[in-house]
Amino acid sequence: MAELIRFYLVSLFLGLAALPFLPLRSPKDAEVLFALSRTLGPYLFALFLCIICLSGVGIWSGSALALSVSVAICAWCAFLYLHRKNLAEYLHSLKKAFIRTELPSFVLFLFACGLVATSPAIIGTEKPMDFAILNSVFHSSRLPPPDLWFSGKALNYYWFGHLQAALMCHLSGISPDTGYNLMLALTFSLIFQATFSLFRILGTAYTKAVAGALLVVLAGNLVPIYFVFGAHGHSPFDLWVPSRIIPGTITEFPFFSLLVGDLHAHYVMLPSFIAFASLLLRTRNDGDSSPLQGAIMLNALIVCTALGNPWNIAPMLILFFVSKILGITRLPWWALVPSLVLCPLLIPTGGHHLGIGLVKHGSPLSAFLLVWGLPLVMMTVWWACSRPLPLTWPILLVAGALLWLRPVVGMLFVFLAMQVLLSKREGILGKGLAAISVSAILCLLLTEIFYLKDIYVPPYERMNTVFKLSYCAWPLLMTSGFVSVFRSVKPLEEKAGGLSTVALSLLVALGLAYPCVAIAKKIKSLNYQTLTLNGLRPLRQSFPDDLAAIDWLRTRARPGDVCLEAPGTSYTWSSRISTFTGCATLCGWGQHEFLWRGDSKELERRKRDINAIYTCKNKRRCLELLSRYGVNWIVCCDLEKRLYGTEWKRQMQGIVKKRFRKGNCTIYSVDIPGDEKRGMAKPAINENG
Repeated sequence: MAELIRFYLVSLFLGLAALPFLPLRSPKDAEVLFALSRTLGPYLFALFLCIICLSGVGIWSGSALALSVSVAICAWCAFLYLHRKNLAEYLHSLKKAFIRTELPSFVLFLFACGLVATSPAIIGTEKPMDFAILNSVFHSSRLPPPDLWFSGKALNYYWFGHLQAALMCHLSGISPDTGYNLMLALTFSLIFQATFSLFRILGTAYTKAVAGALLVVLAGNLVPIYFVFGAHGHSPFDLWVPSRIIPGTITEFPFFSLLVGDLHAHYVMLPSFIAFASLLLRTRNDGDSSPLQGAIMLNALIVCTALGNPWNIAPMLILFFVSKILGITRLPWWALVPSLVLCPLLIPTGGHHLGIGLVKHGSPLSAFLLVWGLPLVMMTVWWACSRPLPLTWPILLVAGALLWLRPVVGMLFVFLAMQVLLSKREGILGKGLAAISVSAILCLLLTEIFYLKDIYVPPYERMNTVFKLSYCAWPLLMTSGFVSVFRSVKPLEEKAGGLSTVALSLLVALGLAYPCVAIAKKIKSLNYQTLTLNGLRPLRQSFPDDLAAIDWLRTRARPGDVCLEAPGTSYTWSSRISTFTGCATLCGWGQHEFLWRGDSKELERRKRDINAIYTCKNKRRCLELLSRYGVNWIVCCDLEKRLYGTEWKRQMQGIVKKRFRKGNCTIYSVDIPGDEKRGMAKPAINENG
């Protein structure tokens, strides 16, 4: 519990440190400002560390952290000086905002921690991958961080979100073993803060904004409803089904991401995307905004996104241009050019992006409606409460033709056109609502027409495109849907009385079907003895020998050490020594490294070299390979013994020395005469578990 509180207080400190950098228009604006600062604090602080690192200063050095704190103090001094005339009023507003926004956020953080604690083990899915990246950033003093699964090379994948997690761990004094799960919970809380600010900017009252933001982060799609009342009603519900209902694609949402427990780039960077939308709408064209400061912050967020999850840049640009076309923002067309020019230099991976492809077979309409039906129905309710729109019949005729050819494209075209027409007779707040809904619909429409080519082949060729763009569309479309419902209550009550409120409440409740089913399933299978936020503790019973070796090597290995273990197979327990110790290995999860680097030649060569060392048919060749890769430690556990046996140890007498053994797991140090300059493993006491 103490670690949990410490971690949250550090996030609160970072949020307060970021507050002076945001454009404050008036004391009444303090609530939105505070929610945004809480969201952006870790991003801005991590970005500042990246800038410091360019000068050659270690990112975790005392001077880097001291300089960051000094900048925050100077910013606060400037903030207090600029608002000195109304300082008491501003501080009172900030105090009130702190109470009103922080309480629900902290409760949600505790809820998320409790949910994560039911399955905290860092194993399964891609948790080991994310932990390896976090461990790499945590132990590295330079950027980009080294790749623990490809020794001697920099990490060729998105690492900025993990830099934030490592920052939180360093400042709170918490190990990554626990910090990993705490960051999962904190990100969930930050998504709420960012969504709350978006609701408030759209003119939603405080109570409805809190309720709406909670619904956005907690809600799921309609798949559980179909599962219960459809043909599968008597089968046990699989929590993964809602994310795979559209064939060949992935359609996640925040609550599902929290349950899965992968600290992926799309999840960690989602709060910054929602904050981008909020900041953009705050630069609205109503004569009461700070466009210059807003433009600086928007550019900073794009830089963070380029490092953290470049997929989000496309939805950001869509949102910007839609806001500009609808006349919402005061920013010029070229406002984002500075950061966009830097993006090609910042994106940490090239991967297999080979161009743009055309979608031959889009999403089935029934599956698409199970994912997106709830917010679309909510928006339809708002249209029903509005006056009839002009050009409705031409829109329906065009949509009819499209529906015959591509049903989902035709339906999205109707929603797109209706939202644009509605914005023409709305005020600036209504146009803001139209901007986020139109942007979300455009993201979904693009995935039905185009896809970005990568490693995946049919029928999964558009999996990543749908996954990443629809994930950004979720908070925007759900926010638009709930705001539409809130606005529909009064007109419907005038027409249909109290029954309309009941109907709308039932409509909103449909979105809570997934979290209710998921939480019930978690509680049913809960083992109270395993409740913990430490991701390694549950693994000690399943892999006691491996964990003992990991603990031992953590205390002996030096920064930059290389350990040799069997080549990794994706989604398995392999590569566990490098993942959990921070020592790089020659070849980790092969499929992932292939996806990141786009070249299999180096991967295959390293696999052959690992095989040559472990079989050691040629001692001279083994010495050459050990020296080339700078191997300090050799691991020989169950996995290595099954693959290679143990004959290699006789061939390498005088080169390797046993340093640790427990059960079937042994660690050897490599000591090659005359190779002191390479920095081989330091002497260690022989231990037995």
